[in-house]
Amino acid sequence: SYRRISVKGTELYIVLNFSPVAHEKYPVRVPKQGKYEIIMNSDKYEYGGSGKEYPDALKTITYNINEEKHNYVEIDLPAYGALIFRKKPSSKRSENKTEENIKE
Repeated sequence: SYRRISVKGTELYIVLNFSPVAHEKYPVRVPKQGKYEIIMNSDKYEYGGSGKEYPDALKTITYNINEEKHNYVEIDLPAYGALIFRKKPSSKRSENKTEENIKE
């Protein structure tokens, strides 16, 4: 797995599985608490996959390791599959954007 950050600061998390074994509740470390959304799932029917559905939001799980907080999301990683996800905007931020759009 790896993370890509755009010039504007948008972060994408890419998780690849090149093995024939699926991994349930596979932990992926993320830097921030919150909710994350899957934006590409190679296991969808349209890509020849099993059609596994994911919730609208993946919530972070926080663990304390050596008195440091670490955030993870757990994903079901398909065999020979790839998932791309990103952090969802906070609800306050979304509400502000909606209000700005109404004012314009």
